[in-house]
Amino acid sequence: RSVILENSGAYQVDAIHPSGCTGNDNINVTIEQDPMAAFFVIATDVVVGDTIVAVEVSWPVPGNVEWEFDPAKVTLLGQDLNQYFFKFLETGEVALKMRASTGSCIDYITKTIRVFATPAQLPPFEDRGELVQFIATPNPSRGTFNIIAEFEQAQNAVLSIFRPNGLLVDRRVLKDAAVYNQPFNLSGQSGIYSAILQVEGRKYSISVVVVE
Repeated sequence: RSVILENSGAYQVDAIHPSGCTGNDNINVTIEQDPMAAFFVIATDVVVGDTIVAVEVSWPVPGNVEWEFDPAKVTLLGQDLNQYFFKFLETGEVALKMRASTGSCIDYITKTIRVFATPAQLPPFEDRGELVQFIATPNPSRGTFNIIAEFEQAQNAVLSIFRPNGLLVDRRVLKDAAVYNQPFNLSGQSGIYSAILQVEGRKYSISVVVVE
């Protein structure tokens, strides 16, 4: 038989067989408030044979990360925390797929990497939309504030908030918009926080001051 549990908590399961035999067990159920959103940042135009870093920035922080690729075209060299080091072995377009999961919450993302024979063949940088503004308002605040990021054109981005001691407070995957307005509530948690905005190949940071 199957049941649907809609609330987190500890449950006891009792089973009774028609013969009269009984058994029981305990299970703990945790329901995530945020859906898993897989995301990673990597250069999409690379040179064959170079070591390329992919930064995994999924949210919530996944319990497990797996990569799928053609081993004839790509080699995973190693890992350092949320950084994964790849080498692309031949020219052409290569699909790099990542699976991020926590418990039964799973999400996938695939990016296409263009691999060139020499640095001279790399295409010129294309303006993907400059950052117009990246601010926290009000700043300082008593813990309730908004972070606004505005680009010239639609962008995918990752916004992370870090405590003064460097611990991650919140991470949000932002998809396909030119303007993001994200509310936060850190009331009662005074300090100087760092807000990091990551876009493909770029990173921006501001300080957010919370006072009592």
